[in-house]
Amino acid sequence: MPGKGEKTAFNLKDVVVLTAGPGWVKDPQERGVSVSWKIGCGDSITESEKSYVSVGHLKSASQTGAFKNELRSPVVAWHVTYGRVKHRQVVRVRRQALAQTPMPTSAFVTPTSAIVTQVIGTPTIARSPTVFTVTPTATRIIPSPTQTTNPYGPSITPIIPITTVPPPNTKPYIYIPINNLTAVINVPFTFYIQPDTFRDKEDGQTPNLKLDMYDPQGNELPPDFWVKLDKTSQSLTGIPKVLDDTEIALIVTDSKGLMSMLLVITIRVVLKNVPPVLINHVDLIPLYIGQPLVFKVPEDTFHDEEDGPTPKLRLSMKTREYEILDALSWVTFDVLSQTIYALPVGDLIGKHEFLLIAYDSTGKKTIDAFEFHINPAPVEPNHYFGLKLDADYKKTFEKSVTMRVKLCVEIGKYFGDRFNTSYQDIRVNGYREGSVILEWNFANIATNVTGVEDYKRKYVREDTMDTPFPKFKEDFVCPISPKCSVVETWVVMVEQVTTTPDPNVIGRADDDDDGTWWEYTIIPAFVIAALIFIIGLIIIICIRCRRKSRLDKNEKVVFVQRKKPAVFREEYPMREVYGNQPLITPNEKAPLPPPAYPRSSTPTEDPSERLLSDSSPSYQPPFDSGHEPAGNSRPPVASYRLPPPYVAP
Repeated sequence: MPGKGEKTAFNLKDVVVLTAGPGWVKDPQERGVSVSWKIGCGDSITESEKSYVSVGHLKSASQTGAFKNELRSPVVAWHVTYGRVKHRQVVRVRRQALAQTPMPTSAFVTPTSAIVTQVIGTPTIARSPTVFTVTPTATRIIPSPTQTTNPYGPSITPIIPITTVPPPNTKPYIYIPINNLTAVINVPFTFYIQPDTFRDKEDGQTPNLKLDMYDPQGNELPPDFWVKLDKTSQSLTGIPKVLDDTEIALIVTDSKGLMSMLLVITIRVVLKNVPPVLINHVDLIPLYIGQPLVFKVPEDTFHDEEDGPTPKLRLSMKTREYEILDALSWVTFDVLSQTIYALPVGDLIGKHEFLLIAYDSTGKKTIDAFEFHINPAPVEPNHYFGLKLDADYKKTFEKSVTMRVKLCVEIGKYFGDRFNTSYQDIRVNGYREGSVILEWNFANIATNVTGVEDYKRKYVREDTMDTPFPKFKEDFVCPISPKCSVVETWVVMVEQVTTTPDPNVIGRADDDDDGTWWEYTIIPAFVIAALIFIIGLIIIICIRCRRKSRLDKNEKVVFVQRKKPAVFREEYPMREVYGNQPLITPNEKAPLPPPAYPRSSTPTEDPSERLLSDSSPSYQPPFDSGHEPAGNSRPPVASYRLPPPYVAP
C-alpha cells in the first residue's frame, strides 16, 4: 500500500498513515498483490473516524485470516491512510432530458456501494525485524461502473483515473553465507565464490552483480594483502605466508548502485596436512593356543602433526588382504577403546598377519603391519576347570570375541585375588552351548597337583563335584548380562602326557602357505653367502685389470715371455778384481830401468846371478787380456803390474 507522498489509485497526495498492523502471514515466500479502497471522502478526516467500525473489522480480519477465504490469498500487512484530493477541472456532460434539465456533478461522488477493483500485477514484499512494509509494483486498477441515484436527473458514471506505480529497486542481500575457509601456508590458495552467495530481486545471483572485497570494517585493503579478488572469475586467490587467521569482507552492488551488507569470511591458515607418522611398530604379538589377549594400542604408535598422538586418531584393523575382521572368530578390534581382543582356540597355530590403520581428521592414513605368532602349549596340563553359566549362547557369546575374553578376565580376577595368577595364565580348551560352557586350565600350575588342589578348594565345594564354591558364586561378576548366573563348576584331573616342545615353533610360522621355518633361516644364509662370493670375485677381477692397465707400450717391451727383466749396462754392479796384479792407472808410466853396473870377472862373482841378469828381459807393463763376460760392455779395468825384480847393489 502507498506511503506518505506516494500516489494511490484514488489520486491522493500528501498521504498520512493513520493506523497499520501486521497480517496473518509473518514470513511471505512469494510476490503478492496490493488492494486498496475508500472508506470515506472529503478534504479532512476527524480523529473519531480512526475508530470507525470498518477499521476494527479490517484489523481483525487481516490478523485472523478471515480475508484469506474471501481474497483467496493470505494477508501480509494492512494500514489506513489519509490524503488530500487533487482538485481537478469539473467535467461537464451535455445530456438531453425529457422532463428535467440535467445538472452536472463532480466526478468524485460519494458512492452508494463499494468500488470493486481488479488488480493486475504483483508486488514485492520486504520484511524488517519490526515493521512490515508492502512495496507495490506497477498496478493497474480497472473499476467496474456503479450507478448512483441523482434526485435531479438520471444517474451518471464516475470517472476513475488509471494510476501506474513504478516498483522501487531493492538492495541485494546475502542468500547463502560462506563458512570459514582453510588455507595451507606457502601453498597456493583458490576459492570460487558460489553463485548463490548473494541475490538481487532485479539482477539475480552473484555473477550478475559487482563483487568487491574489503576488511571487516569496510575499509580498503592494503596493496600487499595476500588475498586477492579476481572480479572476472569471482574467486579468491593468494599464497599465505603467516600462520594466522585472516578476515575479509565481501560486498556486491546491483545495476542501480545499491549495495548489500558485508559478508565477513575467516580464512584459517594452517600447516600442510601430512599423513600420520608411524613411530613405534606393533611388530609381533606372541600367544599360546587358548590364551586370551587384551592388547591396547600404545599411545606412541602413531603421531600426527595436526591431530596429535594415537588416541586422537581413528584406528581400524584389517586382515593382510585388507578385509574386515567380522568373518574371523578369534580376534576383533574395539575402535572406541583402541583395544585388540583375541582368543585363539582350535587349529590356529602359526603366523597370522594383520594391518593396523590410522586415519587423521582429513582422512589421510598410515598402515602398520604386525603379526600374531600362536604357539602350542609347551606341556600338556593335568587338569581342566569347567564353568556353566545361565546365558544366551547364540546371541551374546558365540559371535562375540570380546565377550569371551572378558569372561576369562573376570575368572582371572577372582583367582588373582587369592593366588598369584591372572587371566594371562588361562588356556581355554574350548567352549560350547548349553547354556554357556567354558573349559580351561592354568598354565602356571599345568603340572602342579598341589596347586590344582588349592585352586579347586576356592572354586568347588569339597563335599560335591559340581557345586560352585559359595564365595565364587558371590564374588564372580558375569560380563555377559546382568541376569547371568553361575550354574555349575567342576575340576577334572587328567593323566599327564609328556611332550617335547618343538624349539622351531616359538616365533615361527607353521607349515602353511606362508612357508616353513627354514625359509627364514637357511635360505637367507645361502643368499648372503652367494652375495659374498660374487662380491669377492668382482674385487679380484678388478685388481687384475688394474695391474694390466698400469703398463704402457714402452714398459711392456721390457718384459720377456718368462718375465725375466733386462739389465742395462749402467745397472751392473762393480765387481772386485781379486789377484796379485797391481792396478795400473791410465796415465801411469813405466818405471825406469835399473842402474847398470860394470861387469867384472872377479872370482867372487856368482855365476847364477850373472845368468839371471843376462837372461831376465826388461820389465814391460802387463797388457789387457780382453777376457770379459759375455754381454759386458763396460770399460776394462786396469790391473796391477808386477814390481821390478830385485837387483842387489
